[in-house]
Amino acid sequence: MSKKKGHGRGGKATTKNGDKTQKAPSGGAGSADVSGGGSGGANGSGSGRGIASGKLTAIVIGIMLIAGGATTIFFVFGQNFEPIDSDVPDVVCDPDATECFVADSAGDKAIAFEHLDTSTSSYVSLRSLLGQGPVLLEFGSTEWAQTSQNTPILLSFMANYTGRVRLVSLFNGDTEASPDWVKAYASNGGRSWSHILSNTTIFQGYGVDNSSTFVLLDGAGIINWTATGILDVAQLEENCIPLIVPGSVVGYHAPQFIHENVLDNSFFDLSSVSELVLLEFYHTNCGACHTMTPVMKGLKENYSAQIRIASIANKDWGETSEGILEFANYYTRTWPHLISNDSTNSAYAIEFTPSYVLIDGNGMIAWRHVGTTSYSVIATAADAILSSGL
Repeated sequence: MSKKKGHGRGGKATTKNGDKTQKAPSGGAGSADVSGGGSGGANGSGSGRGIASGKLTAIVIGIMLIAGGATTIFFVFGQNFEPIDSDVPDVVCDPDATECFVADSAGDKAIAFEHLDTSTSSYVSLRSLLGQGPVLLEFGSTEWAQTSQNTPILLSFMANYTGRVRLVSLFNGDTEASPDWVKAYASNGGRSWSHILSNTTIFQGYGVDNSSTFVLLDGAGIINWTATGILDVAQLEENCIPLIVPGSVVGYHAPQFIHENVLDNSFFDLSSVSELVLLEFYHTNCGACHTMTPVMKGLKENYSAQIRIASIANKDWGETSEGILEFANYYTRTWPHLISNDSTNSAYAIEFTPSYVLIDGNGMIAWRHVGTTSYSVIATAADAILSSGL
């Protein structure tokens, strides 16, 4: 099987995916109407791809682009449109193609997927795993001795790195007996992390060939390291630790910063705040961020004496003081709105907006969330921190 990095490029665009947004790369490759178990789509002028019908997705996006003329910002509705990168197909091989995409080496972009988590009976997308530190994918089987032999090694590793490294085990649903079989296998082995049912397409795409395979991704979905066979804890630590961003992990000290509040030209110094802090990382062109305004206003109204709220927009993503001020005034957002830079976003491992971080009174990261959420979710997390006395 030969390697091919994508199947074509299109125009630049900004993609807004359901409850998350990110600055999107070029338009991606087309695919046949194949169920690949992954989520995805096309940006710019690239052809489409998706869980059910990539061709249909391309038609919809093309119409949207034609209707919008030269507009380069557009909305995409639906849970299934979440590419890791527009050059990376969710289906690994077009039935009419002579070459297939393989993501099995450092530097390759990860292949997107969305699969059933046997432990929760919910679906997990690769997109939802990114942006909070390294992701370690284990490709295994209930029938492979190596998978069982790696279990105590992974248990030992995760005893020290749960919350800092996200471990997900993928099993091939085309060959496993049933979801319950995988769930029982995980439970009996004390494997408490996610065990999801994938498929042959994704296994082949990651170069898995009848042996336990590990793929380590950074927060942006780029492969950093791969290994096969039986590992040891030292190998895992050597490769995972350099990818851990302290600001991305609950229990770590929050990175300090001083940024201008564009509402009154004062400066917000995180180190001088002793109460609970809620940081909202957003983008003024992020539709999902706009929809979070009522939630944020409710928190400001009900927790004004207990929580310091600050919304942070990144000038290196094209934000300006004038644009932030217009956004805040339009929605009557009266709390500090800071203009930051890539340094702060990187320190907090912000890959997507909106993202939320709660920092306790001791300056420790106490809670994180990526994407839109409800008032009750944030309030519940805040109440738990406040009730602990932090």
